[in-house]
Formats: sequence, structure tokens, C-alpha cells
Amino acid sequence: MKKIATLKIKVNDLISTNVGVYKLNEDINGNVFHEYSSCCKERVRYVKVCGNCGKEVTEILKGIKLDDEKLVFFDKEDLNQLKHEGKVINLIKTIKEINPLLFAGELYLLEAEKDDKLISLIANYKWLGHMILRGNITNVVVFPSDGQLLMARIRPIRDIKIEIPKVKVTKKEKELFDRIVKEKNKEEYTFFDKGEFIKQVALDLTNRKKRAKKKNGKVATSLVDLLKESLNGKK
Repeated sequence: MKKIATLKIKVNDLISTNVGVYKLNEDINGNVFHEYSSCCKERVRYVKVCGNCGKEVTEILKGIKLDDEKLVFFDKEDLNQLKHEGKVINLIKTIKEINPLLFAGELYLLEAEKDDKLISLIANYKWLGHMILRGNITNVVVFPSDGQLLMARIRPIRDIKIEIPKVKVTKKEKELFDRIVKEKNKEEYTFFDKGEFIKQVALDLTNRKKRAKKKNGKVATSLVDLLKESLNGKK
């Protein structure tokens, strides 16, 4: 079992303690296999090629396509501004059940670095939260299993495709259900979607550049300025 980090585990940004994070040898689905070629019995290497000309790619640009099909590219400095400081698992909300369809695959063991009462308390519940590691933020679920505390990454909701059964619902049934939703869901948990965040930043940056060109004939707003203004609540 490989230790990947020592992180601070927090409950609602308040009380906290440290845990060691170990990546288990198998994922949530029990997959422990690697892929090997049938000819030389070596690990398979996947080659990245250009989707247009078919040539193998040696340099990759990172960008995002906006709804108007405009491409916005991010350089190294821009990408650094999207990173989040800190090494932390922040537990936000307890849940009763965990839908395994949400698991992204990787499974981690959380181990207290000493006899810790807070970890014992945390291990009595199932949690939704997020992990910040190496500058990236990921939605996670933390839960007890056979006397251990485990953590799994949560896949983006857009990657889950389930067909909802088409059935007729009466007006009375809908009214009762709406009452249950209103009474039971007093708090709202919002998943962090990094893709949507970057897309919005790229869109805002593009619009600001257009306005700056019209006004001054040059670009006056950098991505760093835009992100700082966003953090300060400016539009």
C-alpha cells in the first residue's frame, strides 16, 4: 500500500486533525489488472494523436471550447491561478447511503497518525466533502468499512448516464413529494465542478478582452486579475 500524502481532515472547516492517505491496490470495483501487449508482454502505451491530421502529438496545449465554438487556451501561468492552496479533506455533510455509481474508481485508506478521538467520531458517519491535493480539488465520499476509514473520489455527475423511467405521476403524488423535499432538504450541498469553473473563467476572460480592445485598443485584463476580482465578488 502506497502512502500518497499526509492531509489535514476537517469537519465544516472547523475542527481538524491529520491523516495519512494510502492508495489501495485495487479500485472500488476490485480491478487490480494492468494491460500488456500480446507480442512482447510489455505494458501497453497509448499514443496521443491529432484528431485532424493523425500525427503523434509531441506538444499539447490546454484549452476549452466555449458555447460559441471559440477556443480559449491557457498557458502555464494561467493554469497555476486555477490551483487551490493547501492539502486538506474537508467533510461538509453526512449522508445515509452512498450510491456506488458516483465512485470514480480510486479507493483510499485514511489512517490517523496517532490515537485520535476525532477520527473515531468521524468514522461513525458517511460523509460528502472535497479533497484538495497538489493544487486540485476533487469531490469525495468518506465512509467506514470493516473497522477502517475509506475515501473514494466522486465522478462528475455529467459522466453518469441513467435513463429515468417514464411513468405518470398524479398531481397529489407530486404535491406530497414536493412537501417532503421542502421539509427534508433544509441544507444544500453543491458539488465543485472544475470544468464548469474553468469554462466560466475562459468565457469571462474572452468577453473582457473584447471590451478592452474596443475601449483601449489593447488587452487590459489578465486572467490573474479576473480571478482576483471573482474572489472579491466583483462581476
